[in-house]
Amino acid sequence: MRRHVTAVAELVTPLREVASDAELIRLGNRWEIAEEAAPTRPHPGTPATPPWNRIVEPAVGVVDKLRDAVTGRRTQLADLNRRPRQ
Repeated sequence: MRRHVTAVAELVTPLREVASDAELIRLGNRWEIAEEAAPTRPHPGTPATPPWNRIVEPAVGVVDKLRDAVTGRRTQLADLNRRPRQ
């Protein structure tokens, strides 16, 4: 997790220096949409290269979200404030 945070910080810091506020907002919106569509569990067997990853990953993401809803698994930031189902 720390490695991921460091990698993101290394990307975002220089980006802030060269991108306008409007570009950063647009990129942030796209980032949120991508996070909402992304799978919430690891799936090492799924394709990693286009075009199949662009077809399979959103479908796997939907299945993961449904599974999370049914099992009560908290995967969204908004879920952290709610108590898990018993």
